[in-house]
Amino acid sequence: MSGVQAMLDKCRSYLGYLEDPPGSNNTVFGTWYGLPGTAWCDEFMSYCAFFTGNGDAVGKFAWTVAHAQWFSDHGQWDQTPSVGALVFFDWSGSQRISAIDHVGIVEAVNADGSITTIEGNTEDTCARRIRRANIVGYGHPAYQEVAMRTMWDAAFPPGSPPKVDAVAGYIGGNTPHVWTDAEWASSMTKSGAKYKLPIFVRSVGGDPFADAAFTLQWLQAHNAPLGSLVALDFETRVDATYLNAYDHGVVGHPVIVYGSRSYVIQNPKPSGGYWTATWNNVPHLDTGATITQYGGDTTLGVPYDMNVVADSAPLWGGTIDPPGVFMALTDAEQAEVLKAARQVNAAVGSGQASYESTIEAILATAQALVNEGRSQTGNILNNIAVARDKILGSRLADLSDVLGKVEGNYNAVGDLKATLSLLVDSSRAEVLNAIANIPSTGGGGATPEQVADAVLLALKAAIASKVGV
Repeated sequence: MSGVQAMLDKCRSYLGYLEDPPGSNNTVFGTWYGLPGTAWCDEFMSYCAFFTGNGDAVGKFAWTVAHAQWFSDHGQWDQTPSVGALVFFDWSGSQRISAIDHVGIVEAVNADGSITTIEGNTEDTCARRIRRANIVGYGHPAYQEVAMRTMWDAAFPPGSPPKVDAVAGYIGGNTPHVWTDAEWASSMTKSGAKYKLPIFVRSVGGDPFADAAFTLQWLQAHNAPLGSLVALDFETRVDATYLNAYDHGVVGHPVIVYGSRSYVIQNPKPSGGYWTATWNNVPHLDTGATITQYGGDTTLGVPYDMNVVADSAPLWGGTIDPPGVFMALTDAEQAEVLKAARQVNAAVGSGQASYESTIEAILATAQALVNEGRSQTGNILNNIAVARDKILGSRLADLSDVLGKVEGNYNAVGDLKATLSLLVDSSRAEVLNAIANIPSTGGGGATPEQVADAVLLALKAAIASKVGV
């Protein structure tokens, strides 16, 4: 979230932070600003503003005089305190902007006329203070409340990451480094993050079915909740065939595709949406994006990339409502259970459970059974995917080629586009169903290879009749 609360929370997260070594002015804030070893009270304000999406409202300054003048020039300067305002001090007691020495942020306006502040570079640390005197004035940022979370990502986890809401790390594919479990744990702790986002990289090549199976295995091994988001890093790749297959293959998890904005939006929008990269160093969400990476190592001068994430994104660690899992009984199902409950209740003898409690007990049992069955959806579909790979074997490439021809003929077939889309989406399930319904191959029956050949030929014939391939 951006806005005054996010700004204050970020400032609070650094209470107790110390220069290293003491008296050196050596801080993460000065390093980020590009002025290491310098007085850092205003660099601290600028840093916290930038990493909460408040950079435009608060400004980016290292010199308190220039910062106060900026507020004055924008008509946002007065002598009245308010929560979230920046408060400027002159230790000599003047009321002149040109004499300002120090800055903090107002955390509270107290009944006795004092203010509670959070300040950096106060006795070599970041601390909370009660102030009454030497106040020159207040700068009032035009905070904008935007529903978004902060997140960093990096191929190699940095030693000193920023405080954020979420961390994104790499689990496989053609990434230069796969994060270990220890690196995940350390990064989450150091960042104070609640959420995480696993990333699978496939900027070139790859088998979407094998890659999806690998991703599912990793998610299941790490107890990722069904419905949580997983990212596919495409960089500058545009490949609808691979993306659709991978998206369909990562059963039970929405897939968000990452890449430079001009390229990634050329791909079909997957189940989890777009993660765009637009490096302008200003926290923002691109139109139509779920996540936007707004700055990277080369533009921010830090060993990680910074992102904002829409609150609607189902990140791992949040409240997830997996599609098709733990759903309530339908009206028809409830009617059937109620009917059965009343029949059972009619046979309950004197002194036994009441009508209402009997119905409630049976309903609860039925609901639990339904939930248990539906919770196995992911495992069932994953097992089907494994079976498909074993049965089709080397014929998998043939099937992919056929499906690719269907997708490639969208523009040529015109009015048949909707029909073909349906065929592409359902064909794998149809193949599996056809194979599953063939009798046992024992006792001289058809071999698995012959079964695959027969089904593929039938599929090719069906497609050919529609598109003339």
